[in-house]
Amino acid sequence: MTLVHAFDDSPTLVSLMRLPAEGGVSMDIYVDVNERFIATLGYSREQLLGHTPTELGIWDPMERAAVLEQIRQLGVLNNAPVTLRAADGSLCPALLNAELVTLDGHQYLLTLLRDISTADTPEIVRREAAEQALQLSEEKYRTLVDHSQDGVFITHDGNYTYVNKTYADMLGYTPEQMTGEAFLKFIAPEDHGKINEIWNKRRAGQWEQTAYEINLLKSDGVARILASVRSGPIMLNGALSSTGTIRDITAERRTQQALFQAEQSFRNIFENAVVGMYQSTPDGHFIKANQALAGILGYESPDDLIRNLPDIRMVYADPDERVQVLSGIEQQGQARNAEVRMRRRDGSPIWVSLSARVVRNSANSVAHFEGSIYDITAQKAAEQALQRSEQRYRLLVDHSQVGVFINENGRYTYVNNAFATMLGYSEAELTHLSYRDIFPPEELAAADTRFEKRLRGEEVPDNYESSLLHKDKRTRVIVTQSIGIIELEDRKVMIGTVRDITDQKRFEAELHHNANHDPLTGLPNRTLFIQRLSQAMEQGRHRSTPSYAVLFVDLDSFKVVNDSLGHAVGDQLLIEVAKRLKQCVGPWDTIARHGGDEFTILVDQMERPGDAVEVAERIQAELLHPLQLGDNEIYTNSSIGIATGNPQYLTTDEVLRDADTAMYQAKAAGKAGYVVFDQTMHERARARLQLETELRQALDNGEFRVYYQPIVAVADQRITGFEALLRWQHPRRGLLLPEEFLHVAEETGLILPIGWWVLHKACRQVHAWRKRYLDAKSLTISVNLAHKQFMHTNLAEQIASALQETLLEPSALHLEITETIFLESPGVAETRLQQIKKLGARLHLDDFGTGYSSLSYLSALPLDTLKIDRLFIADAHINPKHAAMVRTIIELARDLQMDTVAEGVENEAQIRLLKQLGCQYAQGFLFAPALESRAAEQRLSGEEVQI
Repeated sequence: MTLVHAFDDSPTLVSLMRLPAEGGVSMDIYVDVNERFIATLGYSREQLLGHTPTELGIWDPMERAAVLEQIRQLGVLNNAPVTLRAADGSLCPALLNAELVTLDGHQYLLTLLRDISTADTPEIVRREAAEQALQLSEEKYRTLVDHSQDGVFITHDGNYTYVNKTYADMLGYTPEQMTGEAFLKFIAPEDHGKINEIWNKRRAGQWEQTAYEINLLKSDGVARILASVRSGPIMLNGALSSTGTIRDITAERRTQQALFQAEQSFRNIFENAVVGMYQSTPDGHFIKANQALAGILGYESPDDLIRNLPDIRMVYADPDERVQVLSGIEQQGQARNAEVRMRRRDGSPIWVSLSARVVRNSANSVAHFEGSIYDITAQKAAEQALQRSEQRYRLLVDHSQVGVFINENGRYTYVNNAFATMLGYSEAELTHLSYRDIFPPEELAAADTRFEKRLRGEEVPDNYESSLLHKDKRTRVIVTQSIGIIELEDRKVMIGTVRDITDQKRFEAELHHNANHDPLTGLPNRTLFIQRLSQAMEQGRHRSTPSYAVLFVDLDSFKVVNDSLGHAVGDQLLIEVAKRLKQCVGPWDTIARHGGDEFTILVDQMERPGDAVEVAERIQAELLHPLQLGDNEIYTNSSIGIATGNPQYLTTDEVLRDADTAMYQAKAAGKAGYVVFDQTMHERARARLQLETELRQALDNGEFRVYYQPIVAVADQRITGFEALLRWQHPRRGLLLPEEFLHVAEETGLILPIGWWVLHKACRQVHAWRKRYLDAKSLTISVNLAHKQFMHTNLAEQIASALQETLLEPSALHLEITETIFLESPGVAETRLQQIKKLGARLHLDDFGTGYSSLSYLSALPLDTLKIDRLFIADAHINPKHAAMVRTIIELARDLQMDTVAEGVENEAQIRLLKQLGCQYAQGFLFAPALESRAAEQRLSGEEVQI
């Protein structure tokens, strides 16, 4: 019973599965599991036993097949990670230890699964042991009843609540068909009076057990059998009930009558026999047999037995065994209670207890044998089951991966191999040692206290974690121990289990580290950084001066490295930068990888506000040195935002937000620098966010407008076209010019939907004017393309779509670009320009001369017009240098067969100079500002326009 306790109280999930024979087709099925296995996976014992892991969905078939193959090759498996599925569908990660064992000639798989999702909390209490013993006892007696050769029944309230298979077979039913039915239904009508009389006596208080004979009806409702009944009353749920046994004595009675007539001398024996009796010849023929023997051997009657069994050796499982039995009988004259294996008529095995004697004739030779046979199959099955159970539990404990021990008076009287091996001992070496020999000095006092309290009967935790001392007297083994006190042969002993969790503790530490650190750089991740920042904020709330600061570091050139040299080099760059950042901070500071190429630094325990700035300057200086990554020498720099701690910060998000805002200010200032956050930045950031939100709403609400500024021919000031200019009719702020919102639209990407809308709107409007006014047949429209629009892969498709939808002639569409498009990606720019020219649209280079003008692209690219910036036009009539610039641009354009358009013309002196220099077109306030579509129509129709 001690080993049974250890098995069921083990915190490990233990199972025993019977494996198919070599080459067999059956699957491995559960034959036993411990309570921890049931509790963890949520299946009942009935659901598990007799079923396979695959059938229940507990174990993935492919994983199970791989594990079985490895075990068949090696014989054992240690700490293999597997995943089981519980009854509720949840996953249970575990470490599998398994071993092949042999019981009763069959191969079994012993598995021990250590649940690594939660801590084990086994409870070893005497009540559970008693309940388990009661369950085992109940199962044993249920087995005996279910396999009884006699019918067994229980009635309650006039109905059968239980019948065994023997009784049901007796009448031609199944137990399920009889259960719940009125018992009088199965009794012949002529015996109802007898039954009612018995029940009346019981109701009157006569509770003695009753034996009687009645006729029972078979399932056809006609045939009857004579049954011997022994029953007694019981009270069940407050109602008079009955339990008893029924034996079919129809054939027995028939046999008794035949024997009485044929052989008076054997009547008493055969009539009263409860065991099989026989007479047989020396050569193996039955002379006589009773019904009990026929029933034991599976025959309907003695005559059926004698007629169909020509040789008694046929009933022996081993025919030679009869020779041995007869030899013993002849030598000793008799045999008593010899246990012999036999076979029933259908071939099923049975065990019998055989008693026999030899009968000799006057010549002292053997006349015949006579004896009795008692079916002890159920008894042998129970004995074998008990033996197998003890063997199984001993095997489980001896081979368990969990340490098991029994300790009496402080010394170990039993340890299994797992416990001994755990500490480097053999089982013999560890047995008889004191617990004080295996506890390290630092835990000995606590161990003594627990031991003394247990001896005094005081409450001590059953489960606890501790360290044990290895045999080498240096190594500590971290374990969990589960200990309880039981009665063993009238002595109180401690029984317990020990599980080595050293690896689990190491694994948990690794998991904790991985959960809080970046796998690439090894730096703390955002989660750990926020924890430490929160601690620093809490410690600094009561200080008058800042005690901490956060630096938000963004690498300025990381994207270029990634795009040009690949992600592997980019990852190496991040690793090297992380190493350099570590050199720039103190031991109490925290560096974390925030994400991508962003790092955050917590400067803690600051003595003065300038400490954070010094860290930023050290970082900038450190990153000035080139990085050698393989064959590549890389220069990198960073933009750093600094947020200094103050009591007004309530959350870590607020600190990181302000540091991030300051970092973006550093980038906007030209990169490779640092900016300390101040409140005006926050206000600007909020204003920008508000503007971005309102821009998105404006697009949805149709608040944008297109204004049209006339472009005139310098020679006669006739309107030849318009430039489409964007305006925003803000619901609160009124009409806004592009410089007030366009930069936010470009940063957020909203410039794309806004720009496409302007393109379609302008093309549609000019097409309508060309059809409506006779003097506007050749009217053109100039539309500015933002940088993101120009670089968009679908630029040509968007332009083609606008022309197709509005039916505008392609040559009437003039698209204006700036010189900046040639700086970043000249190859892409050339491709886009060629695509536009194929569509038939014309290309204007805006603001020519104000940027990094290059004469090379003027001759190589398909440009049609140069627009002279207002910077030169404003004072060209009084500034000889600007006049010379204008003249040069006009002559250059003429030589390259390009047109020119002068911007910002505001007076007559300017227009006279342009006419003199040969400029073809002009626009500006001298002719008209940007006009609403209605005002532009009035100008086209010749009406007076109020500006």
